[in-house]
Amino acid sequence: MPRRKRGDGKGARSMKSLDLEGFWVWLPTFRVVAGRENLQEASRILHLSASSVSRTIRLLETELGRPLFFFSRDGGRLRINPAGRLFLEAVRASMRLVDDGAEGVRGLATRGPARISLPRALLSILGLPTIIRGRAAHPDACFYVSHDGDARAVASGLVDVAVVCSVPPSPDRNVEVVRLGSIGVAVYCGRKHALWRSKTTSFDDVAEHSFITEAEGVIDVG
Repeated sequence: MPRRKRGDGKGARSMKSLDLEGFWVWLPTFRVVAGRENLQEASRILHLSASSVSRTIRLLETELGRPLFFFSRDGGRLRINPAGRLFLEAVRASMRLVDDGAEGVRGLATRGPARISLPRALLSILGLPTIIRGRAAHPDACFYVSHDGDARAVASGLVDVAVVCSVPPSPDRNVEVVRLGSIGVAVYCGRKHALWRSKTTSFDDVAEHSFITEAEGVIDVG
């Protein structure tokens, strides 16, 4: 199979003719060497022999068609030249783009909107603290809160997470049901109430008296 000849170092080559598959693997070595300007130090960082690092730089310079460093015989010291400095900026810009892309991929699972449903009584003690922590960890996330979702709403895609006080069997095998814990229910009365000193109180005893309950839509945030 015919193959393109490598550059001979006598002139600049067109970027369109670069063998990018082999060219790309030399860039991390070049970046370390350009940053340290010392072959021995670069070889220790890269865990490669100095001769291997030097060969990589020679291959890169051959492909580009011009030298990138001024070499010195003083203990492996070298200085980046203007062409190398120009190329280093291009490599750094490319790596920043790759890093931005990686951050974007990692953030795909944590970006909103996230639709959450939970009872009103749990909004202040469970919902708001969870949302605050979520926004602190993932600033790009967006949360929408409702109060009437259940397992069926999750199965149909209306909400992503539903917190409910009683969990029926999952209506869909793709819906995961997790038990968060249990919440006790208590009825309190003052010292002047008829049941204050009662040690054994049945439901019928409690039902004989009036209660003050939380009004619809009122949330205790204290």
